[in-house]
Amino acid sequence: MIEQAAGWAALLDDPLASETDRNACESWCDEHPLHRLAFDRIAGIGARFEALDTAQRRTLTASSLARRMPRGRIASGIASVLLLAAGAWIASTSIGVRAMWPDHSTTVGEQKSFALADGSELVADTDTRFDVFSAKGDREVTLFQGQVMATVAPDKSRPFSVRTREGTATALGTRYSVSASQGRTLVTVVESTVRLCPSAKGDCRTLSAGQRAFITADGVSAIDHVDTHAAALWAEGWIEVHDRPLSEVVGQLARYARGGIRYDAGELSRIRITGSYPLTRPEAALQSIAEIADVAVSRAPDGGLTIGLK
Repeated sequence: MIEQAAGWAALLDDPLASETDRNACESWCDEHPLHRLAFDRIAGIGARFEALDTAQRRTLTASSLARRMPRGRIASGIASVLLLAAGAWIASTSIGVRAMWPDHSTTVGEQKSFALADGSELVADTDTRFDVFSAKGDREVTLFQGQVMATVAPDKSRPFSVRTREGTATALGTRYSVSASQGRTLVTVVESTVRLCPSAKGDCRTLSAGQRAFITADGVSAIDHVDTHAAALWAEGWIEVHDRPLSEVVGQLARYARGGIRYDAGELSRIRITGSYPLTRPEAALQSIAEIADVAVSRAPDGGLTIGLK
């Protein structure tokens, strides 16, 4: 999409661009809101080239290569060439763009284990998207959405990090989970220590086993304490709760239900439950809950589940 937007911007930069070309570009922009957003941002880069003096423009032109444009036209002008280069660079570096075509993903209700080339292991939770990059100097997972549990193979010379839009969580030990959702990243340390560094502002902080914290646009939150056994159970496909509101448990199970779960949060919040339930089999989990709580579970014609008071 970014590359196409750069192509249109470069085509319209050509003095020979016709009204037909402009109408075709406008039609492409109207196909999807992201098309127009991409085109506007790429076209905005072109305005910066107008400030170059003649010598600068000649130098850049001499080192440029022509790129083929839509319908076979060759774009002219240094601005066109640089617009194409900028589009390719944005497409390769932007987390938002890369998230559209992740290296790995899981569907709703699915959990999957990935063995990495360096000997580390990732368990990806339901509806998760991520990329894996491993080079001589570092090891990095880019988490676009969802949750992963990383069990890291020791290598002091090559740091292992999980990166999200909000920041990075770098392993100083072996095992931790990272969850990215709704503009914040939750990091929970199961073993050893992890260093959290926000992308925008704020200082880095180090978490120890049994601690968790959020990374947001405002930095790293206050550190909270958790039970490491319970916190790691999701990677084995289970949720364990002790005297928790039923609405909270159903909310967790709903993330794994392909057809969704319908429930009244206020109604179920008055019921508290204790137990262990299978995350990847939400219907079985709800049936188990129904046996110990005063609730009924049913399946709607569209495949969704419903839970409520009897």
